[in-house]
Amino acid sequence: MILETRATNTGENVAFSIERLKELGLFEAISSVIAVGSVSASRRYLMTLERHWPEVIKMIAPANKYPVDVADWPAHPEFAAEVLEEWGKVQPYLEAGYLRELNPSTCPLL
Repeated sequence: MILETRATNTGENVAFSIERLKELGLFEAISSVIAVGSVSASRRYLMTLERHWPEVIKMIAPANKYPVDVADWPAHPEFAAEVLEEWGKVQPYLEAGYLRELNPSTCPLL
């Protein structure tokens, strides 16, 4: 496992990780990536990977910090607020070029 610690946002995290893998001579050997992070931001994480690293197969290992099942997010006010905040980021980030729509061939869960 290689940890990237310089990033201040998701796009930087992907870019810096790619840079580090290239420095280590490992970049060409990578064919799939697992993003680990908040369940609320899962789609945005995958869309960020699609923007910066479209050729890899993308997977997500979402973490749920709330005491309710993911399917019950609307019933938990903080969880709902976080999901809606993330949803609100997608379109502006797409328009700014930070994200790319997901390709089902490189993100098999779609």
